[in-house]
Amino acid sequence: MNASQETFNQIAAAAAHFTGNGWTARVVGGTVRDWAMGVPSNDFDFVVKGPEGSTFEDAVAHFSTFGEWVATAETTFAFKVRVEGFEEDCDFVWARKEHGPWDKDGKPAFCTEGTFEDDEARRDFTWNAMSIDAEGTFRDPFNGMADMETGTIRACGNAFDRFMESPDRAGRAMKFAARFGWAADEDMEAAFANPEFWERCAASNSDTRQNAWRGAFGEDAQAAAMFFGSWPKGMCEAFTAGCTMKFKG
Repeated sequence: MNASQETFNQIAAAAAHFTGNGWTARVVGGTVRDWAMGVPSNDFDFVVKGPEGSTFEDAVAHFSTFGEWVATAETTFAFKVRVEGFEEDCDFVWARKEHGPWDKDGKPAFCTEGTFEDDEARRDFTWNAMSIDAEGTFRDPFNGMADMETGTIRACGNAFDRFMESPDRAGRAMKFAARFGWAADEDMEAAFANPEFWERCAASNSDTRQNAWRGAFGEDAQAAAMFFGSWPKGMCEAFTAGCTMKFKG
């Protein structure tokens, strides 16, 4: 890993910018993953909590005072604010817990306010659950740093459950395999070999799967093809079901 202390300090400072008066912000996800890999990133994602009794609506109102409100997704407790000093719009999510059943687009039936730990547990892969807070505390609840060191794509918690929730995570796994040359762990391979997941995958949104395919092959066609080729035939057929690209096994 090529993690920079200077970049780490900048990330902690970004969290500190939004932390205070009972409000807490952590930088999470791709920003932290990219820092760990030494990859430049101007895209900041924050998970936030407020004072006791505060609501999602309070969070949107509070963090919008830092800049210009851009958009809100109420069902997933997410919102976007344009803040001076940040090159990209800042993405915020009110720490949430997701509840099923999940629809064909991988969206939960509903969300409730959660703890920071709940929010970590609902994320897709171990290195996307890493975070940095205003005090410079680095959290890595699922040992994502170790997985990056070994080039491993590992789900947070039970792989089968994470993929049954949102089948498009298979496409995201393919994208990271293509981008970084990483490989799925044994639990993910077992999930991809499960006919129950094939059925769920084939019934999911074909446009989402096709876009993931294009994105992965746009990163590195050879690496994407190798990752896709490692799947069982049933999984390949399920992932391409209803898409213009077809599996020829």
